[in-house]
Amino acid sequence: GMGAAAGYAISDYAEKQGKSREHIFAKIWMVLEDQKVAKEYNIVCKATLLEMRLIVFAKRRYELEKDITDVEALTQGTGIADRLGNKGGIVAKMKISGTTLCFVSCHLAAHQDQIEDRNFDVRDILKNVRMGNKELDLCMQMDHMFWMGDLNYRLDIEPAVDPTLGNLKLTKPTEDGSNRNLKQDKAEALSSAWETCTDLIQNERWAKLWTLDQLQLQIQAGQLLNGFQEGEKNFPPTFKLNRPEMKKKKKKKKKK
Repeated sequence: GMGAAAGYAISDYAEKQGKSREHIFAKIWMVLEDQKVAKEYNIVCKATLLEMRLIVFAKRRYELEKDITDVEALTQGTGIADRLGNKGGIVAKMKISGTTLCFVSCHLAAHQDQIEDRNFDVRDILKNVRMGNKELDLCMQMDHMFWMGDLNYRLDIEPAVDPTLGNLKLTKPTEDGSNRNLKQDKAEALSSAWETCTDLIQNERWAKLWTLDQLQLQIQAGQLLNGFQEGEKNFPPTFKLNRPEMKKKKKKKKKK
């Protein structure tokens, strides 16, 4: 391997405490030195977009400006007002021994039902980040492109669940004239989805789980990232918090 890239989503807490972005990068590098990465790699480029970081490394035998050329890094916000950077992407490109490489680290729109928003974020990054030939998008120019980050696509265990249930109207009439509690319907549907998901995970039915992956389904439908390939997915889905912890936090908020 000639190199590696790492994308981070780091809390801006350190910056709020007066720590500069360079200070955060320095701390990351210290960790890498402890893991002996620094002895084998040089940093080719690094970039930041609020809480997002992208660092590209190359083996020390590849010399900057000799073996590695045309290095460039840009950012594209897709969050509030499309430009504030709470969501978006960092893009780095370079040429190594005649081969063009591009790395994208992104943070896309959250929440279960915001699939089209996530798709739009990806298209927005590709449309607005112009490098090299400004008339062409990145995919048209690169030999290899690597997309990573907090993509936020979820598992559609219960695609029939209406995400608006319980938002406004608490009940609605049924055919027999009685009222149905929509919030209860939503809670029961989500609970069933959770049980289905955890059962698949406990039985390590990875192939079944990934047939429900929103990103995979969107790629198959031709909505984004045409031609991209994912590695073998033989691991459970992840989330930043587990459900018991989320419940505890909600209870604490209610008590306050």
